[in-house]
Amino acid sequence: MTDAGEAAAKSLAPRLARRHLVAVFSSPLSRAMRTAELAGLTGVQPDPDLMEWDYGGYEGLSAAQIQETTPGWDLWRDGVIPGDAAHPGEELQQVAARTDAVLERVRPLLDEGDVAVVAHGHHAMPGGEAPACRGCGGGGRRHCCWGVGSGGSTDGRVARSASGWNAGPLGP
Repeated sequence: MTDAGEAAAKSLAPRLARRHLVAVFSSPLSRAMRTAELAGLTGVQPDPDLMEWDYGGYEGLSAAQIQETTPGWDLWRDGVIPGDAAHPGEELQQVAARTDAVLERVRPLLDEGDVAVVAHGHHAMPGGEAPACRGCGGGGRRHCCWGVGSGGSTDGRVARSASGWNAGPLGP
């Protein structure tokens, strides 16, 4: 995680401390667990359904590197190529199914209070096509999802997501 990502996660702690959190779920990957810790979240429940998208044969490559061999490549449109046994790759529908499973577990908790969800990568990217942008409620219901980025390629997304992405305003 970059220094900027750590600072962004830490900046969430005072705002999250004012919330009535009834549950906290995180990807079990160390980067997400560290983000939750820096944001002051306690009682974090690791959830493998929140793991980052398995990029298959593209694992470890940047979009720019992929586009060197596949000009115009777009994850949302083109997906990933099969990888090795450790990283076979996932289609968007598979990542969306994992997200739906998380949301099904989270929704019943919302009547009791707020639920924080910490994930990284495209799984948690703010934007209309990201699986985690499926609604957690609204219309008077409590909100559950905070997209907390790691810094690096997600610099700036923490503040944006903490101020509105499926979370409603967290306040100053």
